[in-house]
Amino acid sequence: MKVLHINWSGDLGGAENLAYELAKQQSKGNSQYTPTIAYMSRKSVLGCKAKQEIIRVFEFNMRSGFDILNFKRYLSFIKQEKFDIIHDHNGPPLVRLSKIWSPNSIFIQHIHGTKFGPKKWETSRVLLWKSLTAGLVNRYIANSQYTKEIAMQKEKISGEKISVIYNGIDIDKFTQIKNNSQTSLAIRKEFNIKPDEWVVGTVSNLLPAKGIDKFIQVAKKIIAVNKPHIPNIKFVIVGEGKLRSELEDLVKSLDIKDNVIFTGMRNDVPNILSMFDTFLFTSNWEAFGITLIEAMLSEIPVITFKVGGIAEVVPKNCGILLPPNIERAIESIIFLRENPEVAKNMIARAKKWVKEKFDIDKTTKEIESMYYKIRP
Repeated sequence: MKVLHINWSGDLGGAENLAYELAKQQSKGNSQYTPTIAYMSRKSVLGCKAKQEIIRVFEFNMRSGFDILNFKRYLSFIKQEKFDIIHDHNGPPLVRLSKIWSPNSIFIQHIHGTKFGPKKWETSRVLLWKSLTAGLVNRYIANSQYTKEIAMQKEKISGEKISVIYNGIDIDKFTQIKNNSQTSLAIRKEFNIKPDEWVVGTVSNLLPAKGIDKFIQVAKKIIAVNKPHIPNIKFVIVGEGKLRSELEDLVKSLDIKDNVIFTGMRNDVPNILSMFDTFLFTSNWEAFGITLIEAMLSEIPVITFKVGGIAEVVPKNCGILLPPNIERAIESIIFLRENPEVAKNMIARAKKWVKEKFDIDKTTKEIESMYYKIRP
């Protein structure tokens, strides 16, 4: 079965990573699938990784979501290839026209949420387009029950047409590394962090929805508290995005640049996580939150704002869920530092939960089962 996975680009993100991991699973020797990944703008990091896995990768250099000229190249491509499944993860709105140029293909719209959040969701132009082209979608997948409910409300999609399938990750990639002290020490040395310093970290695209300014405000207040029971502490922000310069300026203005580290985009997130003592997630809204899964699997106690679909990802006994409140986040960081046994028990439950719920093998099987159910 020929499957095309579509992303806007190959930048690191939840939707992009899932498309890559699915294609990787489907390209295994005993699989009956032949996966291809189409990057509508550029392939970037994950495109290069996919090529290393001998996965076919194509890019179409679209400059915007409605770049007709370069989109025509894509239409010619799918008309020639005749894919059985076209699985759109977060491509431009125009890709729904795939069904017209390749009528025998099953078109699946995978809803990973949007950068605008649940209130705006999409621009009015995109919502109108989705309404007009809804008949070209055979099936929808939502990455959480929360995402499904918002999509039903904003896009007027029937709930019967949406399957909830949680994102999955490569379990093996994140296990064992936390216990490798040499890896942790090497990463700490790279960023000039001492072995006895407490590290509060986050992994995120630096975009407005991710609330990294709140992470920095937490850092400022903890650093300002000069109490004996709070050790020398570092805050690490892993990721890249359009707000990076603005966030770095904020750190400078708060006079905490010696304690806050921006790593930029990293291809070795499992290694980076190995040096974290606490994972703090301060998103303003989140459809899913795949980095929370990665942190829990890496044996890091998680503190997160309870927004969007996060409660489906982090049950209350597997992490600390808070309303978006800086003071509560500070209290939770100090609490976990002072109660290592509580943190240890939380880590054990969280790791078990992730292995049972979010293994990429499980996600792949659920998606492939859906492929077969909707094929004519």
